[in-house]
Amino acid sequence: MNTVFHTQSRHFGVMLALLLSPWGPLSCIRSSTNPKDETTESGSLHSDGSPDSRADSLAPMDSADSGFYVDPRVQELDPYLEPEVLVSPTQLSGGGTASVTYKGVLAGMASVTMRYGFNGWTVSDDIDSYEYEVYDSQVLYYLESTMSRQADGAWYSSVYLPTDARAMHMKFLATSEDGITSTDDNGSQYYSAEISFPLIGPFLTWNGETSPGSGIIVNWETSVPCLGVVAYGTTEDLGSYAVGQTLGNMHHVALTDLQSDQTYYYKVFDSAGRASEPRSFVTPQDSPSSLDFVVFSDMQDSGSDNRWADVAAQVASSQADVDLLLMAGDMAQVDHPGSWWIFFDRARELFPGIPLLPVPGNHDTPGISSSTDTSSFQRYFDLPFASEKEPWYALDYGSTRFLGLCSEDTDSMAPDGAQYAFVQAELDGCGKGQEKTCENVFVAWHIPPYNGGSRHSAEQGDVREITALFEGIVDWVFNGHEHLYQRMQPLRYDGVLAASGEYGQGLQDGVGYVVLPPAGYDPSSYLESSEEGETSSRDFLAYPIVEPEDDIVDSQNGYVVVQVGYKSLSLVAWGMGDNDESSDPEIVDSLSYTK
Repeated sequence: MNTVFHTQSRHFGVMLALLLSPWGPLSCIRSSTNPKDETTESGSLHSDGSPDSRADSLAPMDSADSGFYVDPRVQELDPYLEPEVLVSPTQLSGGGTASVTYKGVLAGMASVTMRYGFNGWTVSDDIDSYEYEVYDSQVLYYLESTMSRQADGAWYSSVYLPTDARAMHMKFLATSEDGITSTDDNGSQYYSAEISFPLIGPFLTWNGETSPGSGIIVNWETSVPCLGVVAYGTTEDLGSYAVGQTLGNMHHVALTDLQSDQTYYYKVFDSAGRASEPRSFVTPQDSPSSLDFVVFSDMQDSGSDNRWADVAAQVASSQADVDLLLMAGDMAQVDHPGSWWIFFDRARELFPGIPLLPVPGNHDTPGISSSTDTSSFQRYFDLPFASEKEPWYALDYGSTRFLGLCSEDTDSMAPDGAQYAFVQAELDGCGKGQEKTCENVFVAWHIPPYNGGSRHSAEQGDVREITALFEGIVDWVFNGHEHLYQRMQPLRYDGVLAASGEYGQGLQDGVGYVVLPPAGYDPSSYLESSEEGETSSRDFLAYPIVEPEDDIVDSQNGYVVVQVGYKSLSLVAWGMGDNDESSDPEIVDSLSYTK
């Protein structure tokens, strides 16, 4: 996480002056310290620009003595860090041109070609023809431009930006004098230029240093490595700001001085002074009496003929007041920067105001099939992970506990695994009887432990053993992966129907299991075959209601809304048609009950 330095309102003008200083349009701040060793510092400045008593040891930012003070451990600051890829003008626009200058590791080669694409490496109606390559299952469309060597040894090209362009992505191919070819793709992250700032985000999360009501993490990505800045306040004048102290493209800046039950406005900046649109969010009450959230899975937008943009827009308009967004994996079509860009871009109006609680799915890791490499997921999302190598977490929202698990690591979900032990400890920590501290418990991961669909039914046993821990404490479990909405009857461990026939935390009640509808990609309609004498998870279904001869059911893109009140809970599943034929939102399943 980026550590931060907080400063109060009367000096926000100093920060803006810093951002808009004559360092150059793409200048950036470089820290030589190890960001892992940094801690959060906060303070304020006196009216004359000198630090107050909490900041007396802080050193000025640069020799110009701007009056902006930073952590003294940041000993070496260089505002003149020059990017290897310079794109100008600073403010790009669709329908215009961009000048690209390359000074990277391949600059000494005999020739350099720029390969570039727009948005998520997807097609534009404004460009006649593209080349393409297939990355896993996603087609990446690109153009190429031969670059010209300049007198200073850099390479130059000018390209047209299509009218619908929101971002440009680049990598560089070079050939040496003796015919050796090389590629510079920025460590597989590609080089990018924002046409809509920022490149990705902003979006909100919580981590181990922030909690609902008192803090939040603001996340966004810029095309140029820098120290990101968040300006925020309880009015649209903003007034306070937080500065990240980790140089990079992906920014996770903590706001740790928030008040509960308060609307906050904010903008994010890069070091060139570019700013996002004003956004806002609401912090929860100290002891919230209710909780509303939306649950998604399987967005997987490839950039065309998918529904994620429609679903995100619908939730933004109809569920704007929910407290958080729970996401059960497969957010990206493939684990590629272009695919991640599409996922975030489709939700630019939804994500800035509602915190996210995501978990990884198989499409969010390399190779589409399951992989324990969750580095991309952890790069984008700053969450209260158990550890750097354990991408699962717990988060308390008032008296409700959320557990976000990683079904890409099925071994750790077995009884002798680290994830199993983590869940056991978290559920034990909820207490029982008079000592109970968790009124509600919700769990999310990607691969369903109970699944009546035919696509991935063979995998349910791989993640089922951990559900033995859930009886009497967990309310609902949310999974995805199958692309077919299913709600199970109240279940005890291993598919035993609850004696009471009710959902709840009583001794005879059962846990609720939901397989979420796909929020963007390819609904499936196929059930496991019903064979006489064999028990199948389709036998546990409360929705859809099927007969033995039914192997195909209706299926739609959609999402689920959960509302939690005092000793009450309701769940509504919404459908919006499929990839071939969209429809107005309709309720496909609902229930409510008193606990």
